[in-house]
Amino acid sequence: MLTIILLLIASYLLGAIPFGLWIGKIFFKKNLHDYGSGNTGTTNTFRILGVKAGISVFAFDLLKGTLATLLPLFFHINGVSPLIFGLLAVIGHTFSIFDRFKGGKAVATSAGVILGFSPLFLIYLLVVFIIVLWLFSMISLSSVIGAVFALVGLINFINLVMTNIVTRRHEFATMQSIGMTNRQLRKMMISESFSYVLLAGIVGTLVAATLGMTLLRAFVENGPTSMMMTFQITLLPALIMLILFLALAFIVPVVALRLFNNRSVVERLRVNE
Repeated sequence: MLTIILLLIASYLLGAIPFGLWIGKIFFKKNLHDYGSGNTGTTNTFRILGVKAGISVFAFDLLKGTLATLLPLFFHINGVSPLIFGLLAVIGHTFSIFDRFKGGKAVATSAGVILGFSPLFLIYLLVVFIIVLWLFSMISLSSVIGAVFALVGLINFINLVMTNIVTRRHEFATMQSIGMTNRQLRKMMISESFSYVLLAGIVGTLVAATLGMTLLRAFVENGPTSMMMTFQITLLPALIMLILFLALAFIVPVVALRLFNNRSVVERLRVNE
């Protein structure tokens, strides 16, 4: 227990190291609190101290989040999620004890936490961000968040359809034993997929519109200007995702049925899952 407590404190102290502030004072004779947004994180460092300093601060802030997240692995700690240690590093970066409890927005440190906990998920987020940035030529908070949730929903949809078919193999075999053809089975599953897409699309659009016009708009318009984000309503991402989901609503059931429903009716009836 004592080891866990000490490592949690170490995670906070690690995250609290203000690399941007120290690099600015030591190498550039500048206090980042006196320039730009006043933050000591990566964004303000890039803006005030230049690219080299910005890259250095980004790397250090990223690595301290990763290192804090990996501390339980290094010390063979079980029973406590590594994300707790990473969260303390993020808190340390935002409210640094070495900088009168000031700090940055912890974007790089949070990315480091994700890198330590799930590198593949970090790659996924980076791909989403780059695609959105390329499509819209701007860092739009609403677009980035919308794209992330849309792609998460896409993965969930594929998983839902595949799992649905696997768990209902005995049911499908029973229906086919009394006369349902493969073509009718495919048509039924495609209809269910289309219904799911349309229902999720309606509910998701209503929720996204409500949150976007209230909480998200207030955050973007009243938040720090250094975030360089804009609020806008655009239908293009929604239309792209709708077309993609509708196409998958047809393709996924067909492919899944061929993969998981290829045994004979008698064999599937014998396996009651």
